[in-house]
Amino acid sequence: MASASQTHSTPAPLNAQTLVGLLSRLMNMDMHAVAQVAGVPKKNMLAWIAGKRQALRLRSVVAILHTVGIRIESLRSVLDPERVHFWDVRVPLFGSVRQAFMPLTALSKMLALGVITEVRPARRQWKIVDRLFRRYFMVSRSGGSGVEFQVVVCVHTHPLRRARVTPEVVKGALWRDDSDSHCITVSGEAWHAITAHDMTVQEYRRAFESVQGQFDWADVTLMAREFGMTAEDVAQWMMRESGESQATAESEGQRYNVTFLLSHGQEAA
Repeated sequence: MASASQTHSTPAPLNAQTLVGLLSRLMNMDMHAVAQVAGVPKKNMLAWIAGKRQALRLRSVVAILHTVGIRIESLRSVLDPERVHFWDVRVPLFGSVRQAFMPLTALSKMLALGVITEVRPARRQWKIVDRLFRRYFMVSRSGGSGVEFQVVVCVHTHPLRRARVTPEVVKGALWRDDSDSHCITVSGEAWHAITAHDMTVQEYRRAFESVQGQFDWADVTLMAREFGMTAEDVAQWMMRESGESQATAESEGQRYNVTFLLSHGQEAA
């Protein structure tokens, strides 16, 4: 794994109101939407954002934090490890790139020791609009480095401004590898899930670790059509195979039990 800009000091922890402001911006949610999803009166939430802590009960604050992807663990705020967080950064054609990345940089403390890589699909699945105007990055932390998280950042940019997420943007983060491109190719399935903002944690992990099988579902569908098989044929075959595997496992278990009993019977005799 590549070394990071570890000489940078990470920002101080952020309070709950600041976190909500930063994350709602990255999620393209205005305060009205956050309040509505959290089930909190907008007027009360805005008063809380402005610093009046008594405007909301603790239960309401937790609901707001959950809406923007924050979980409270051991009296500290962490990114919910049980979901994939989808964020957007919009780089203007003219203006400061650094300012566009400000919300992401401000969250560096929360993303410290995360690992960054750009992702793209096979060329045949890469639409021209994504190639020219969007770049997708995964920022992930797993294992013993702290609370796990999974983030996908879509950078909306322009052909003349090829901005990207780097350890300079997320202070204390690392590149995933030592390649010059810092980019991995993901399967068509994973690419669709990333661009559709609809991905499970398991799918994210497989894509991030580049664990790709020889076939994806599109390949299987095409093969089924070529062999003249219907969806029902495939489903029945899967159930039949699953049943045979289960029966084999049960048979092996019974055989082991018989052998075990016989061996112990001989010892007793």
